Amino acid sequence: MLKGAAGDLDDAIAVHHEAIGVGTAKGVESRHMATLFEGLATELLMRYRAGDDLKDLDAAVAAGGQAVARAPEPEPGMLHNLCSMLTHRTYRTRSATDLSEALRFGQEAVDAAPVGHPERPAALNDLSIAWQFRDLDKAIVLAREAVALSPDRGVRDVRKATALSGLPSSGGLPQDGRHTAGR
Repeated sequence: MLKGAAGDLDDAIAVHHEAIGVGTAKGVESRHMATLFEGLATELLMRYRAGDDLKDLDAAVAAGGQAVARAPEPEPGMLHNLCSMLTHRTYRTRSATDLSEALRFGQEAVDAAPVGHPERPAALNDLSIAWQFRDLDKAIVLAREAVALSPDRGVRDVRKATALSGLPSSGGLPQDGRHTAGR
């Protein structure tokens, strides 16, 4: 068990698990259950980042998938967060399936966030990072759009740095049985 702030995170995860169990037993509306699963996914991702335990990332992806599946109409933030989690797992496992799912959910997030929507820059950024494994040119176009749409210069600089720091260090992942060329 983790101590201090990390211990508080363990407690929050336990409370979310309990709330999901109670909600499931009582037949709580799917939109409320989606919110609970989204919160759990976020907390599990935080614990993964703190401890680098792949089990936490796997659980975060599963909870994020449940959030999207249970939401009557998934919000762009929910979709791009799942894209981001799947991209993290792609980086760790080099799974072509995870990458395909990350790209799908990332594109759904962008499609659900029209120009002017506050989540569009973040959705474009997360999709850009996922595309870096398969098509660097497309990733750059998306990252530039994310930076251009960011509401202020400070946020644009952070998004640009985030997007550019996520470049894969080697030749990408299998795509239709082939490896992409290193750049």
